[in-house]
Amino acid sequence: MDLKVAREVVIGNAREQYGKLRDYLNEIHKSNPGTTTLVEIIPHRISFSLFDRLYISLDASKKGFKEGCRPFIGLDGCFLKGYYGGQLLSAVGQDANNHFFIIAFAVVPNKCKDTWKWF
Repeated sequence: MDLKVAREVVIGNAREQYGKLRDYLNEIHKSNPGTTTLVEIIPHRISFSLFDRLYISLDASKKGFKEGCRPFIGLDGCFLKGYYGGQLLSAVGQDANNHFFIIAFAVVPNKCKDTWKWF
């Protein structure tokens, strides 16, 4: 069994996972009303639409930040090393025990690959 087939057996098909994204967001809204989500796709007339970016901020996280965290928001990001790439961006707070508290996160395309050539 080659690596690609093994990944598909264990993780599943990425295209199918992206196809379930709207269902996942609908379930989030049902279970946590007040949640803010945004998903953008690139429409194609001939083939399937392509995923572009995603933003999620759970209502419980927003309320938890307001009620129990210090008035400071930190921003962080990391590159996604998978087949599709992109960046994972997050906004975090800090509670009274110095633990991180995720307020919101986003998956965005990495469009600044050319700038790394200059460093």
